[in-house]
Amino acid sequence: MRLRVFSGRDGEELFARFMSTLQDVGEKPSAYLQRLQSALSLAERAGGILAHDMNQQLLKQFCRGCWNDSLLTDLQLEHKISNPLPFAELLLLLRTAENKQEAKVVRKKQYLSMAKQKVAVQSHSTCNI
Repeated sequence: MRLRVFSGRDGEELFARFMSTLQDVGEKPSAYLQRLQSALSLAERAGGILAHDMNQQLLKQFCRGCWNDSLLTDLQLEHKISNPLPFAELLLLLRTAENKQEAKVVRKKQYLSMAKQKVAVQSHSTCNI
């Protein structure tokens, strides 16, 4: 295994790259957070950020780069920047919210499908009278 030695400039460049990382189209917020965490950890190992600043910078960039405004609002993440959650807690919070949202979408599809069938049955019954 070969260890790479980073210079201070490498760390600054990696941190700058982290700061310009945005959520990709179709990427779940939790996946975006994990990608940010990887980039930030790399910057920290290279000396681009101090370990005690990582949670705050992670949450700041997540709020800046996440396109799901309703999630940010519902979880009040921007209000937590001054006292950020650790990465693992934030990831769990996001995954829980994503799962709730996905379950709601499934329920909505099922309901609309049943409602559509009900309308079709009612209109078919009316035509036969």
